[in-house]
Amino acid sequence: MKKIITQNPKILGGKPIIAGTRMSVEVILESLAGGMSMEEMLREYPFLKKEHIQARLLAKKKVICLRKLPLSHMKFIADVNIPQLLIKRLIALNHDVLDIKKHNLEISDIEIIKIAKNESRVILTRDKDYIILVQFPKYQVPIIAIRLINQTDAQYITDKVLEFIKNNKESTILNSLTVIRENAATSYQYSA
Repeated sequence: MKKIITQNPKILGGKPIIAGTRMSVEVILESLAGGMSMEEMLREYPFLKKEHIQARLLAKKKVICLRKLPLSHMKFIADVNIPQLLIKRLIALNHDVLDIKKHNLEISDIEIIKIAKNESRVILTRDKDYIILVQFPKYQVPIIAIRLINQTDAQYITDKVLEFIKNNKESTILNSLTVIRENAATSYQYSA
């Protein structure tokens, strides 16, 4: 039987890879954990075969590399302007996401803030009005405001938000208004 998973010190620093490729097992697992389906993986990486990405084969070889995946479980409330791709990826990473599109399309900003406060959720939005509302202490809830003016691509928005969540402390996210722009993400901590 031909080996599916192998290691080569000359490829990717010796990380476990799919035999005959430069595709690391780690990338496959992170993609699956991030919500990518097996069918999407096969379309995205046509050189892979179904057996290459079956999780049971990867687990059997004990090469699961989950250390980079977020361990904490956060709660979000996604405004109607948040891409479904981002919502799906957050859910796949075991976060709890309340999707306003499925809750109430006519809900007010203040009602969303009340839900966020009562349920300890972080608001995800592309609406700049929240930036103004949180100037008033009674409306200060954790918010990630996505202000990518020239970008409407769901994948780009998803990547930017997930990168921010991955690279920042949960305590910072839960006590700030964060504005994600093309060139940077800035968190403005609320005063105690």
